[in-house]
Amino acid sequence: MTTELLTDEMQLNEAIELAESLPLAAEDSPAIGAARFTLRTDTLADSVVILLVMAVVQRLVGFGRSLLVCGWLEPEQLGQWDLANRFLIFAAPLAMLGLPGTFGRYLEYYRLQGSLRTVLVRTISVCTLLTAVAVMAMLAAPDFVSEQVFGTTANASSIPLLAFALVSVIAYNFLSEMLTALRLVRIGATFQFINSVAFALFCVALLAWWQTDATAIVAAYGGSCLLLVVVALLWTARAWPHLPHDASAVTHRELWPKLLRFASWIWITNILTNLYEIAGRYLLIHYGNLADPQAAIGQYHSAQIIPVLIVSVAVVLSGMILPHLTSDWEQGRRKQVDNTMNLTIKLLGLAMLAGSAVVLLTAPLLFNVVLRGKYSEGVELLPLVLTGCAWTGLMTVAHTYLWCAERARLGSLAMLIGLVGCVVLNLILIPTYGLTGTVVAATLASLIVLVSVLVLNWRMGMEVHRGVLVVCLLPVVLLLGTTVACVVTVGATTYAVFGGQLFNVAEKQQITAVAQNYYRRVARR
Repeated sequence: MTTELLTDEMQLNEAIELAESLPLAAEDSPAIGAARFTLRTDTLADSVVILLVMAVVQRLVGFGRSLLVCGWLEPEQLGQWDLANRFLIFAAPLAMLGLPGTFGRYLEYYRLQGSLRTVLVRTISVCTLLTAVAVMAMLAAPDFVSEQVFGTTANASSIPLLAFALVSVIAYNFLSEMLTALRLVRIGATFQFINSVAFALFCVALLAWWQTDATAIVAAYGGSCLLLVVVALLWTARAWPHLPHDASAVTHRELWPKLLRFASWIWITNILTNLYEIAGRYLLIHYGNLADPQAAIGQYHSAQIIPVLIVSVAVVLSGMILPHLTSDWEQGRRKQVDNTMNLTIKLLGLAMLAGSAVVLLTAPLLFNVVLRGKYSEGVELLPLVLTGCAWTGLMTVAHTYLWCAERARLGSLAMLIGLVGCVVLNLILIPTYGLTGTVVAATLASLIVLVSVLVLNWRMGMEVHRGVLVVCLLPVVLLLGTTVACVVTVGATTYAVFGGQLFNVAEKQQITAVAQNYYRRVARR
């Protein structure tokens, strides 16, 4: 993916050396020189390499875990786990009022102002209080929560376990956002990798020796997040003394209006995004009149095993590049922000197209052999799901521009448009087409949101390259079958390398400069 690309090798090396020489201010103190291995921040180029290496291994672990879960659970139990997982994804940012989401934009700002410690302590205190309120609300009304999450009160006994998992997920997300915002990508990537491995191991242990149902997966997920929280707290306790002491005081009146103003739109965007993600599933449960809606959702989940992993890379990438884009933005390098955004979207789009084509090639082996034909509806839905996930991944990265420009409310507008479209399409399609109607609605809604975000970016001053528009249209070929998708992927990649329209000359030089730089660094080692 894109990095802080420059036009020639000398500029690239100078930028990397400069970024590595300007990490956290604490490193400038000789008294804490021994702590550099923990507090040295990562450049954008290094961050991308770390992301790619860790993401590949982590996604392979996640893929193996997903296959294991799908193979062990029946579609109904798989559907229950999918609903529980969606609830955790929705409830965690909802309970936190979007505060951790502000870290990518403002931790660097307050670090430069000399108020980092104060900001962290205050946000940790508030988030702890909000978490306690959310857990008490769940435990006070388990039947109501079960009815809303699972469509029945029969799962009320599992709500306390779901509340435990929610606490673990909230703490894990908080620490992940903090590490990413501090540009400690190598530390955050390591923690995420450990979390993925722990989740897989806990799944195996609990499914094999406890019980084979969705409850075991929820317990494994909560336990893996809790494990990483403990590890992260131990690391934080060791690194905290080496953080720079506050050089200036920030008052509550100065801090909270700035954070909450931005966080409110992050919060609204998270709500709209997650409602958009779960709308189809919950409309199936409460409106679809299906004989076994949880089993249908299990089929949908099986079709998302790989596509969701692809999207997760885009989510991590968007969070990783935001602090670097913010740095350029704050220093007035708006052209660099535009170039980085355009190149990121184009490279990500081609990578997603190639990955999706490979998934279509291997789908018969996956569904018919590995999963023993248990999820026949899932394989039929796969092209639609891949197309929608490709658009969602591109939208996720494109949306970063609005956050960088402090126009998160416009991102909320785009998600609102997508949510309304998703709900309307589901209400129209579900009665006739059932599960397939839900997937079609989700795919079209993803395109609606992507187009909306690109238009808003353009209105906010971003120069949207023609190649970006081409890349955003390419996922349509996934609906035309495996052969067409593979042929178009090869053709698009060839044209990107040898043509002059998809990537301009400057972008090709930038890509070449970064590749040569890392080749030399690897060769020296």
